[in-house]
Amino acid sequence: MSYILTGKVGTGDNLLYSQAGTPALDLRFASTKSLTDFVTQQNLVTFTRASSATYVGSDGLIKTATTNLLLRSEEFDNASWINQNTTETIDASISTPTGGSNAYRLIDNSSNVTHNIYQTTTIAGGTSATLSVYARQATLRYIRLSATVSGTDYAVADFDLQTGTVTQTGNGATGTVSNATAQSVGNGWIRCSAVFNTSGANRTTSFHTLDSGTMPISGFGVSPYIGVGGYVHIWGAQLEQSSTVGEYIPTTSTINSAPRFDHNPTTGESLGLLVEEQRTNLLLRSEEFDNASWGKNFCSVVANTTTAPDGTVSADLIREDASTNTHGINQPFSTITTGSFTVFCKAAGRNFCTAYFSGSGQRATVFVNLLTGAITQEIYTGTTKISSTVTSAGSGWWKISVSATGTSLTSVIILPSLTGTGTSSGESYLGDGVSGIYVWGAQLETGAFPTSYIPTTTAAATRSADVASITGTNFSSWYNQTEGTLLCNAKDAIVFPSSLRHYADLTPNSLAYSISIVQSNAGYTGPGQNIVAGVYNLSLQAAIDLNAQTAEALRVAIAYKANDVSASRNGVLGTPDTVASLPTPDRLLIGSSATLRHCNSPISRITFWPQRLPDSTLQVITQ
Repeated sequence: MSYILTGKVGTGDNLLYSQAGTPALDLRFASTKSLTDFVTQQNLVTFTRASSATYVGSDGLIKTATTNLLLRSEEFDNASWINQNTTETIDASISTPTGGSNAYRLIDNSSNVTHNIYQTTTIAGGTSATLSVYARQATLRYIRLSATVSGTDYAVADFDLQTGTVTQTGNGATGTVSNATAQSVGNGWIRCSAVFNTSGANRTTSFHTLDSGTMPISGFGVSPYIGVGGYVHIWGAQLEQSSTVGEYIPTTSTINSAPRFDHNPTTGESLGLLVEEQRTNLLLRSEEFDNASWGKNFCSVVANTTTAPDGTVSADLIREDASTNTHGINQPFSTITTGSFTVFCKAAGRNFCTAYFSGSGQRATVFVNLLTGAITQEIYTGTTKISSTVTSAGSGWWKISVSATGTSLTSVIILPSLTGTGTSSGESYLGDGVSGIYVWGAQLETGAFPTSYIPTTTAAATRSADVASITGTNFSSWYNQTEGTLLCNAKDAIVFPSSLRHYADLTPNSLAYSISIVQSNAGYTGPGQNIVAGVYNLSLQAAIDLNAQTAEALRVAIAYKANDVSASRNGVLGTPDTVASLPTPDRLLIGSSATLRHCNSPISRITFWPQRLPDSTLQVITQ
């Protein structure tokens, strides 16, 4: 089998393969934007995240990863699904759209009633949600998708599985349906989808069997008929809070979200698979600064005045009044000691802004030039600085972050400024009643560094941890216990002041047994913390210090044999270790260690060779 070598590692893929030989595993997250192994062309990676999450798309805009809100999306006989006059059984004789053997029969009974299966979920009223399922004609030809807030008041969409068409749609009193689509995916399977919008927060979403494609749609949208044990095949149910149907994401006992392939917001460069720990945005109404959750001081807030970093017209204007005062907005929160505050800002008459969080006698502040993105001044009073950063978010927007430790931090503040310094003419000045700054996406986390944006409305919101791994036969098919070489390329641009961060671990899911590529905290601070390639077999066997990481591009390879371990970072070899016994891994953990110590950055590539490559080759493949 041959492949076109694409992407970039070191001085090029062709050189990589010619120097090191064809690998047994090659995960090119950045170049393929997928979890597919380049060698086998199979998806060997299991990925889960029990929440939604954001990332930067190739167009530089902040996107939300597809999240499936239905549980047990492929297990229709599970108790998560409520059936009404139906039975669900696996029909292993029918292949699923992905070639599996877990397609289900959705079978009606003999009652003269509605025959369906459903789940109830909570989605904010007035927002769009797309319901979809893969369906296939069997003894019955038609299927219905529906959504309701309460009772029998449904909005519905009906589908003909023989012709692959939408036969009719209908609205209920509390909900509407739009953009119903039927997409053929092969072997008789049709992905049926429809967008529902309801006035209430709880939505019951259903899949109905039908005996006719021309059932009249009343205000109730019901579909009664006398069943005869007929059935359709179904697989892969999904409900997502979106006005379009997204890629299918399987779920089990929790909701699940798609992996995020992050990009540079200004160049569009593909950075790879973003793997982050769990975090919570403590601020309310993160995009609604006109809301009462935000206090206004000598200013007003005009909602939805310009295009935000996510491409929607949802950014607000903080408009100063005409008095001589400090003009701005604030939000209090429950006391924390260590935090990271982030907000997106853009000039709107005032070319400087101030962002900070504070408490009694405490302050962690940055002053920013919104024309250049330069930090013009920092003030840390009663707090200890961890970091402050400003990065371009495109179209004049700047992502401003400040991280610090204090004894009792209790509020965040955002101000337009006349100058870029903490002087009376900077923070307190005579406003003109017109000028100000645009703001969007405020976030406060109880962590020592900022992570990706987490939107909020009426309550704090949590992004669950990303968990990516290769286990079972997907692992044993390429791993060599006796010897091997593991290469990891990533972007290292985050400050880690207090703990190890793992990029790649060959392990039996235990920190005591692993072959690891990690960023060490061992007494170092700032982005120049040391990179360590280590071997652990109950006790430390080899720890090859690869010195301070000073550039964002991180390319590390570790090669192992019993009593023969070596490693290289960015073309520079560490000191080999000639006394080392090896652990017995049964999995590859990507971007974390035993679901802990996440790298919190994009991983562009992970490659494995079943040989202990020479030291000279390690230098070449990490250049």
